Amino acid sequence: MRIKSGIFILVIMFSFVSCVSYFNLKKEIADAEGSEIAVISGINNEPNLSFAMMLTASLQKHSKLKVMSQKKIAESIEYYPFRIEGPWKFAYVDIEPDFERVNLEKIKEIQKRLGVKYLYVIWTPVETSYTIENSGNVYELHTISQLYEFPDGEPIGGSKFVIAKHPGMFSSMGKSKRDVMMYYADNVAKEISEQMKVIKGGNL
Repeated sequence: MRIKSGIFILVIMFSFVSCVSYFNLKKEIADAEGSEIAVISGINNEPNLSFAMMLTASLQKHSKLKVMSQKKIAESIEYYPFRIEGPWKFAYVDIEPDFERVNLEKIKEIQKRLGVKYLYVIWTPVETSYTIENSGNVYELHTISQLYEFPDGEPIGGSKFVIAKHPGMFSSMGKSKRDVMMYYADNVAKEISEQMKVIKGGNL
């Protein structure tokens, strides 16, 4: 797909990225340090699992949580990754959230098998790519997430954001799709760690 008015669209994208929040914690947490957390891919496709793996690595790097490896998750849960009904009414061009639609029983079942205190479930139901005329290619991975605290299985945080790669966005992201996904994974991990007061090097 080719889109004209490239400069106008890029301005909108820069504005969107500058105000995005990668994680929003809904309750105060005072004693999470050293607790176990697992990042779960909510959809059985390559982008979702890749981002879950990157976020696992980023949390291991930035947080004081005990982060379960994706390898151990796969060994503990048969047929992982698989699709978990996610928190949206529809997900076509964008995601329309509906947090009542989550398959909470499935999430509780996963937690029982893993035995962790926190489950961070990430879904990437919309993947798009297109070309902006006279500018270049754009890649978008629309993402929605929820953090669950156990033993109650209470949803205590999450966010909706777009992993976006387009011409001239930020040089610090790198050029490849993987570089860009890793950039976002680091930002998500840092926000989770800061808000849960478990960031390495002290809380900001």
